[in-house]
Amino acid sequence: MKNQIPIIGCVLIYLAIALIPIALSAESISKPNVSPPENWYLESESPYPQEGGQYDPQGAGLLTYEDGVDYDFVMIFYEKAPTYTLTAAALETKATTNFLNYHEEYTLDNSGTLTLGGSPAGYAIGYDSESDCNRLEVTLVKNDVYMSIYAYYDATTEDEDQVLALLNSISVKESNGIPWLLIIVPIVVAIAVIAVVVIILLRRRKKPAKPITTTPKPQPPEDKRFCMECGNRLSAKGFYCNNCGSSARNFGGPKTKTCHCGTVIPATAKFCSACGAKQAPT
Repeated sequence: MKNQIPIIGCVLIYLAIALIPIALSAESISKPNVSPPENWYLESESPYPQEGGQYDPQGAGLLTYEDGVDYDFVMIFYEKAPTYTLTAAALETKATTNFLNYHEEYTLDNSGTLTLGGSPAGYAIGYDSESDCNRLEVTLVKNDVYMSIYAYYDATTEDEDQVLALLNSISVKESNGIPWLLIIVPIVVAIAVIAVVVIILLRRRKKPAKPITTTPKPQPPEDKRFCMECGNRLSAKGFYCNNCGSSARNFGGPKTKTCHCGTVIPATAKFCSACGAKQAPT
């Protein structure tokens, strides 16, 4: 047994060192900073990567800002940008694709490129005649963060200026990366402690201690979400319904209604997003 102790210690150290590249590859992204116009506020937030991403396999984060006066809103999905460069033309194509995919019942009026906060962006816009509102899709890259933005606002110059002001205020802190020492030093210390503890335990050959029974911690309540089009249960990170393909972007507008469970939902929703109850037609 004594001859096997150095071998076991070396194997543990080798395995721990092999995990260093994995630890070094762990990254995060900076959440976009937004300075909303007067009467606008952060209505909700889903931290990265709890939403579905377009390029990032891990997912995306979501910031939703709303105008407290007339209920215009802007949804900012943010994720890691692809490793290749997205040109202005590619951003316009992506914005157009998003509009056609998410708002297929509306006509695309215009698309192109513009500059937001000093960065090139692509856009696609269509007019919703039923509610006299514009539906705007924008794609933008800032400091290796890709953003897919959806805005729904009254078709007035004042409201459009407020939305553009919000979009121009978006900034992303430049990531300096994780200092190597902050990762390597704790790993090396942990390897040394584990190796010493294992060697001491093997040499002492103590009798196995009685197992310690612990009471499992109660699990937090499951976050339930339902599709507002067909009532299908959505997955924890899913943004699109696996049954009908709808998303929250398909339901917008200033009008709302309240479900019997107390949740405020868009007036066009056929099912409650919180309890899944079918809604009476409006």
